[in-house]
Amino acid sequence: MSDLDAYIDDMDNRTKTILTLGNVQHQELNGVTLIDADNVIQERIVKLMKGSRRFNIELKSHSMLNIVPMHFQLLVDNLVNNAPQYGDQLVNVSSYHEDGYFVLR
Repeated sequence: MSDLDAYIDDMDNRTKTILTLGNVQHQELNGVTLIDADNVIQERIVKLMKGSRRFNIELKSHSMLNIVPMHFQLLVDNLVNNAPQYGDQLVNVSSYHEDGYFVLR
């Protein structure tokens, strides 16, 4: 039963991703909005955290980014979902400025 539950969860996530990507393709650049990058990152990590995932979060950029919010959200979601799969058990997430650029690491 647990394999079936895992399969259903995986298919549900894939379906949501496909629908989201379809939405993104149809968004125009006039959807650009000023967002608080550190706040969005924090919100996405909290939403996407799953039981065994451990995150060390150091968000120090204090950046307001002029961006399509859904594009930034997808970027953060991709990093948060993939980091535990391809990295160590503890995932370090940080944001800062370097040479005039916003850095999400």
